[in-house]
Amino acid sequence: MRKMMRENSFHVGVVSTFYPNRVEPVRATFVKNLVSAIRRRGVDLSVVAPVPYAPPFPKFEKYQKLRRVPVREENASETIPHPRYVVVPKCDVFSGITYFMGCRGAVIDSVERHRAAILHVHCAYPDAVGVGLIARQLSIPYVVTVHGSDINVVAQNSSVRTQIRWALKNASGLIGVSDELCRKLQSLVPSQREVISQVPCAGVDPEVFSIRETTELKESLAVSRFEKIVLFAGRLVPIKSVDTLIKAWGQICNSHKGSFSGRLIIVGDGPERGALEVLATEIGVREKVRFMGEMSQDQLARWLSASAVFCLPSKSEGTPNTVVEALASGRPVVASRVGGIPNLICSDESGILVDPGNVDHLALGLKMALARQWNPELIARSVRHLTWDALADRNIEVLLRAFERFYENAR
Repeated sequence: MRKMMRENSFHVGVVSTFYPNRVEPVRATFVKNLVSAIRRRGVDLSVVAPVPYAPPFPKFEKYQKLRRVPVREENASETIPHPRYVVVPKCDVFSGITYFMGCRGAVIDSVERHRAAILHVHCAYPDAVGVGLIARQLSIPYVVTVHGSDINVVAQNSSVRTQIRWALKNASGLIGVSDELCRKLQSLVPSQREVISQVPCAGVDPEVFSIRETTELKESLAVSRFEKIVLFAGRLVPIKSVDTLIKAWGQICNSHKGSFSGRLIIVGDGPERGALEVLATEIGVREKVRFMGEMSQDQLARWLSASAVFCLPSKSEGTPNTVVEALASGRPVVASRVGGIPNLICSDESGILVDPGNVDHLALGLKMALARQWNPELIARSVRHLTWDALADRNIEVLLRAFERFYENAR
């Protein structure tokens, strides 16, 4: 199979809405990091990053923002097309077919221009459905990586679930980023058991995320050296359960008589931000909570190093990259016992697992983590094997097997 790569007969076309763009530069950076690592391994690869389009109504603010994404972005190393596909808010059932119609031309052009022989799709819906239809027209194979909410949430809609099952059933390879997601894939498409692989899409760049001296960092971030920071990073959407975190933080703050030298830092943005700010005010902890908005990887690395604990209270997850980055920074993690998180926090030396949605349990976990002396080196060592280059190798093996299987069966 490596011979195919050397002979330039193996070309990968990555297609996904999970890719950064000029308007959302920190969106799904894990996919961009994986793409860069696969390229470093010598694989010829191109990217198509579709963008959803909705009618220009003021209340659809996120779609208004996405209109500023150029149809094509060019940089020194590549050109990335951003074809549009129509979405009907709160009516997901049509997105698979509109994705196919809106993105077909750009994907076919990329395949022909770069001679891509296999497509790698991130996200089961609408991406896998739309790309599955395109791949069928082109008679080429595709591999689907599912990341979490596409299976845990979106696939619960029965009409959408039927479309997802079709796309997964016709894929030449399936990747689940956690053991739990692989089990759900096996349940959705039992006939595909032999092509399901468990490969995390959560890696770390050790040059960005590592153990650092915190005193100077805190000074540069205008944080008191005595202040204990609990950090959350992610989209402010219901599935992340940030409201549970704020309520738990309220319990911790209110349990201290007198001043409490702690602060909750919330990194990220999303539709829940306004409601979360109101919640923090209502329970009397607004002065102890800072909403930072989105930030770059370098900025996040600095805040992680300045924090005492990283917290991810999600209701469901795949294998979250932020947890890997926190551990690589030597920071203990308090997180929900969901998805691939237990595979990362597999020892009480690196963090504490709590029940999702349980305010009391989360508050207790945070109190325990803040009171404990942790070993940063031991924590960082637990994810040292999760480099992007190592994960790229595992993805390449899956893609090569799928490539070979498809074209052997086509003979």
